[in-house]
Amino acid sequence: MVLLCLGLVVARAGILESNRVAEFRFNGFVQDAALPNPGLTSAQAKFTEDRLGNAQRALWMPDSGFVGSASRDYFKNRRAWTWSAWFRADDLHPGPNPGSLYSEGNNGIAGGITVFKGSVQVSLWNEDNGFWSTVEATNVVQPGVWQHVAATFKAPSDSTLGLCTVYLDGLPVASGALPMLKATDWRARVNQFALGNNIGAFLGGQPRYPFRGALDDVLIFDDAFAPEQIPALMAVDERLRVAPAVQLTFQTVFGKRYQLERSSDLRTWVPEGAVVSGTGQEYATFVGVSGLAGTYWRLTPVP
Repeated sequence: MVLLCLGLVVARAGILESNRVAEFRFNGFVQDAALPNPGLTSAQAKFTEDRLGNAQRALWMPDSGFVGSASRDYFKNRRAWTWSAWFRADDLHPGPNPGSLYSEGNNGIAGGITVFKGSVQVSLWNEDNGFWSTVEATNVVQPGVWQHVAATFKAPSDSTLGLCTVYLDGLPVASGALPMLKATDWRARVNQFALGNNIGAFLGGQPRYPFRGALDDVLIFDDAFAPEQIPALMAVDERLRVAPAVQLTFQTVFGKRYQLERSSDLRTWVPEGAVVSGTGQEYATFVGVSGLAGTYWRLTPVP
């Protein structure tokens, strides 16, 4: 008999659930599903087909459509975050101004994710630096095609400068240093809710730098995803929930039969799954560990 204690298992896949701080699905409504927030929607924004052809499950915005909130700043004061969305650009936003997929901030700190002349840009600004810093992935936008974009940011604990990486369709396409949106100056503190978060426009600009196209599944997390986690974001929607798991491995004897069992106190054991036959090789299986921290597992011979 072999015992394995999962203990406090940390499985990176679980970040898709536990670290999500904002979730805009646009499935017939515009609310943030992770933190209910009615939002402000321009009359020009319309529901449209999503990337799978489902009606009324994405948001299309013409030249002046947007979704905004006056009370949410998701990037502010975070040393790590991940922003993810599906987008379908109507054009390359040839100029003179970019189209903003997302923006937030106030007149002390601000950030935006934009499409401009076929490029995707992540730009952050705070008054301490006094200028916009941008990471740009050039010539990656395909008009009329659904594409997935993600941006991650992580700053060390001893610095307000962090690394930003931009991903398109699951692959890294640009990276560089950007400033953390830290509310240290007086304008950022006093005007902390001045602009909030805005989807489809940068409301701090004149004009508003609107995005022309469709957006879906705008998600924000309070951690910087590793490169191998980004493809999982492309599949995340309301029908899929990713839970952490761990692999159990036990040596078996040929001809013997075994039952996998679990326990939380090493006294009471509960069968898990069907009886398995020994092969003389290792027996391996995956088990979900969401909510099962501190669980013990054993493979017990049975008649």
